[in-house]
Amino acid sequence: MIQPTIDEIESILQASPAVSTLYLQGDGISEVPPERLEDNYAKAVMIDERMQHDTYIMKRVESLLKKRIDRAKIGVLNVSAHWSIIAGDPVALCQHMGKQEVTGVLKAGEFYNQYWKNNGAEKIAVFRAPMTCHNSALVRNVSQSDEAERWYRYMPTITILNAWDTSCHALCGADCDGDTVLTTDNYILINRHKELPAILCAQSNATKIIPTEKDIVESNIRVFGSNVGAITNRGTSRLTLIEKFPVGSKEREILEYRLSSCQLLQQECIDSVKNAVLQPESRKWYVRSAILKSDMSDADKELYLSICSDKRPYFFRYIYPRINKEYNSYVLGTKKKSLRLFRKEIDELRAQDPETLTDDERKFLEDYERYDPVLEYPCVMNRICWAVEDRLDHFVTKHKDDYEFDYTIMKSGVEYTKTQYSAISQLYSEYRDRLSEFVKFSKKNKVNQEEANIQKSVLKQEFIKLCFEKCSNEEVLCDIMLDMCYRTEKSKSFVWDMCGEQIIQNLLKKNDYMINVPVRDDNGDIRFKGRTYRVDRVPYIQEEEEITYAN
Repeated sequence: MIQPTIDEIESILQASPAVSTLYLQGDGISEVPPERLEDNYAKAVMIDERMQHDTYIMKRVESLLKKRIDRAKIGVLNVSAHWSIIAGDPVALCQHMGKQEVTGVLKAGEFYNQYWKNNGAEKIAVFRAPMTCHNSALVRNVSQSDEAERWYRYMPTITILNAWDTSCHALCGADCDGDTVLTTDNYILINRHKELPAILCAQSNATKIIPTEKDIVESNIRVFGSNVGAITNRGTSRLTLIEKFPVGSKEREILEYRLSSCQLLQQECIDSVKNAVLQPESRKWYVRSAILKSDMSDADKELYLSICSDKRPYFFRYIYPRINKEYNSYVLGTKKKSLRLFRKEIDELRAQDPETLTDDERKFLEDYERYDPVLEYPCVMNRICWAVEDRLDHFVTKHKDDYEFDYTIMKSGVEYTKTQYSAISQLYSEYRDRLSEFVKFSKKNKVNQEEANIQKSVLKQEFIKLCFEKCSNEEVLCDIMLDMCYRTEKSKSFVWDMCGEQIIQNLLKKNDYMINVPVRDDNGDIRFKGRTYRVDRVPYIQEEEEITYAN
């Protein structure tokens, strides 16, 4: 399920300069003259593909990809999919309005979707948010009939539902007033689908009124206090807790009931905007203190505490920074304690055969689970998260030695003195200290990102000027900085900030002033985000550029 997403990210990080360029610059790159592109490290890869193995560039790409990787950890995966508005079968509707026998065009278990019909899909999986249980997932046949094509050929962007089954009930109480669905022909989602009864929620209805402007304003205000997100999060926690208990157990049956109840709670929460009556969720389902203060028996309290959804699944740490901070702090403290008590990493203890654990080790692991701020049971979402972590975390660190990179391809090839080197090295130390002070100041005073970028640019221009005062020859200055930053563990961003343009000039000179540009081509052999490209090698047009310095 995760492989297409992994392949795309690894191809950007690993061995495809064209794909890296498309990711860094966007798929409209061929419409912009190469010399007008802003990022020097992206241009460097386009000029000389060996530059993709520069660890500085690899880390820059990895940094830009971090958000995409974190989104993969919460289940944002690449699938062939289609968003569309839903509609009932218009022919069945017209037959009913005309008091004719209702036959409709579509059969039970059948949808019409022109996009999937044209793409040769026979079945599609269908989803509508918010959903928390498998009952809300559908698989439907794509109608291939000539009659459906004749009637609905002018509805290419709509998914048309049949008039005979429980699709609307299953799709979280959908109706045809602008509701949308996601459809996909992903074979895994289709093959793993289980046909379950639709959940029909007996909801309370709002009193019908002719709304005034005041009513509409009050309804809009109620939207901002909606609790649907919290209800859905608690449902997701139950979906994770279910994995703790065996099939047929009392705990699992109660959790499954509570999980299916989420659909009612979600629908009523959404409809409460229209002033419908909202049934509150029992606090004993998700608040431990409410359980302990209740008049239940001790046995029932123990049962309810074991299935209380007061924690969030492991993968939520990539959604909420607070949870991530709390988890990291807990794991760090537990690791230290485990090493101190048992001379073992906590992961070693957890992987050990339970039969070989001592009583103290067993008690330690029980306490670890009890006080763990997240739920680490193997639900599908947690397993996706762990798989992505295993494949992509620290990718550059793992693979940086897989490629040989000779930084001298960026050099001008000129000589310099030890005095010149020493002077630039001193400036580097000053620049590093000033930048570190500014970062601390920005965090302490919560400087917004736009202002921080402006101040960093001013600092960069100031030190470019200082560097040229120490060494006025751009080629000499570039070679000093490359040797200083690439032979040692000094920050490579310094040389790129100060001499990025000269590095580009050196690479162009060694590559006959030619640059590789990805161009969209239906017959191309490079795939990116569902499109294909070819690479054209074109001349790089030099532009006159005036260097200005900050006052």
